Amino acid sequence: MNIEQARFNMIEQQIRPWDVLDTDVLDLLMVVKRENFVPEAYKNLAFVDTEIPLAGGAAMLTPKLEARIVQDAAVKKHENVLLVGAGTGYVAALLAHRALQVTAIEIDPALKAQAEKNLAANGVTNVRVELGNGAQGWTNGAPTTSSSSRARCRCCRKRCCSRSNRAAASWPSSANRRSCRRT
Repeated sequence: MNIEQARFNMIEQQIRPWDVLDTDVLDLLMVVKRENFVPEAYKNLAFVDTEIPLAGGAAMLTPKLEARIVQDAAVKKHENVLLVGAGTGYVAALLAHRALQVTAIEIDPALKAQAEKNLAANGVTNVRVELGNGAQGWTNGAPTTSSSSRARCRCCRKRCCSRSNRAAASWPSSANRRSCRRT
């Protein structure tokens, strides 16, 4: 398989048709190698429009959803991001390229370890992965910015950050997917 052709096809045939048109996001998908974050047993599915099974019943989102999250979050270089659900670290890595700092919360210890390993192996140094249940709200070391606005995660309606103006979220099941936006 020609990996770069597969990546190009993923972007052109799956992601662009989902109205991911931000050229910075599309370019980022060429830089952050999704296949480096996919579990070994599923490497051949890295560019396929399907969720990839992870430990504990979790799943890696489809490429189009990952790209929409990054586009819709509209993170700027000076901002800090709170990501609920680190998974394998891929979305955290994408956000990290656009943010100052990312704090990713993962409830599963094995996935937390995998995300940390993947992020380190790919040279991503501005992500901190924390063990916890972000769906219950999160203030423990939440990223802060100089802004005094407070973020509320719209998918779980909990206060996630003490003084952050960005919150991104990943989802525990395919039935409950909503992105968090600036509040």
